[in-house]
Amino acid sequence: MINRLMINKLLQQYTGVIIIPMTITNEDYFYEIIKVIDSAAIKNFLLAADRETLENRLIKRDDNIGSWSHQQIERCLKAFNNIDIYQVIDTSNKEIDEIVSSILIEIS
Repeated sequence: MINRLMINKLLQQYTGVIIIPMTITNEDYFYEIIKVIDSAAIKNFLLAADRETLENRLIKRDDNIGSWSHQQIERCLKAFNNIDIYQVIDTSNKEIDEIVSSILIEIS
């Protein structure tokens, strides 16, 4: 509920691009959040990466192997293969600047 309220408020007060990072692995939750939001205002991207890239990113941010984040990798990879609500952008082995550029190209 709070996500939906916040997104609607942002859309009313700001005309630029709003990027809202969320990890949603349950399609029902996704539709619950966006059900009263103007769908023309929403572009959904899955910033996908292979397991090795995800593990390396977690290690780089000092997440210990075996941490909760590491334990979620397999569940998320499986979920993202079964959800068809995103435009996929492969971020494997890409730096942040490259990923942002890919998003900006897609939304312009």
